[in-house]
Amino acid sequence: MREFFRVSLNKYLMSLVLIKKFLILLILIISFSEMRAQNLLDKNPLPTITIPYEGNNCRLKIEKDLKNWKSLNKWRQTLDVDPRTFERAIYVTPTKEFAQWVRLEKNRGKITLYKVTPFNTLKLIYQNDCSPKSSFYPRSLVESKNKQDFSDQELKTILQKNKQGLIYVWSQQNSMWLEGIKLIKQVAFKHQLPLLILCDKEFSKAAQNEVKKMHPNFDLDNFRFVNSIELEFLGAKEKSPSLLFYQSGKIYPDLIFGVKNKSTYDEFLRPLLKTKYSK
Repeated sequence: MREFFRVSLNKYLMSLVLIKKFLILLILIISFSEMRAQNLLDKNPLPTITIPYEGNNCRLKIEKDLKNWKSLNKWRQTLDVDPRTFERAIYVTPTKEFAQWVRLEKNRGKITLYKVTPFNTLKLIYQNDCSPKSSFYPRSLVESKNKQDFSDQELKTILQKNKQGLIYVWSQQNSMWLEGIKLIKQVAFKHQLPLLILCDKEFSKAAQNEVKKMHPNFDLDNFRFVNSIELEFLGAKEKSPSLLFYQSGKIYPDLIFGVKNKSTYDEFLRPLLKTKYSK
């Protein structure tokens, strides 16, 4: 009888070991899949879309308006979706003019176009007969009195001043923001690239002072906040931190997101430093 229980116990323990190994293997497979998907997302949030209004009845009218707006039709789907239905999708494309972008919103088959500039926004809602209902909204970005705001005009000056460089957009919400800034400074120094560090959005003076108290040895006296159409529509604020590379007055469209290690940043920059990018 004792022998029977001993054998049964051994079989039970062996079964537990096998189950444990299976669970570990399953966790590793899931983790690998998530890491692979995250790496793809970090390098390029969503793939470029050729024609987001494909099949829409108002396609000809939409294309005519896009042509009038000097759209480059290099569409990118943003991470801005309706979490309740996932039926709304947002696409953006640059135009031939600096800091002037087109935003296309597709919701249940209906198309809404926005032409966004630092000065104003023009909105077109296409009716059933394809006639657009227009609205006009002035913008106050260019009139901001906050000296900490970083504008499109300042961005344009930097792009013209430097042959190439880096722009790093960090977020107070990311717990590794300080490590990310220290690391990207080392990367910029290694590649001898001018570095512009910006915060994704403004936060209060009280919050800034709190950060200074927590990190007294870190220079935070020159807080600058993204107030730029060009950076915003490139996706710099969609997921922070984000790293952008510019060359010959143009910003490379593929961003890298998240706090990475030096080798990842080197891999991202190496081909860009060898080639000349044009929009």
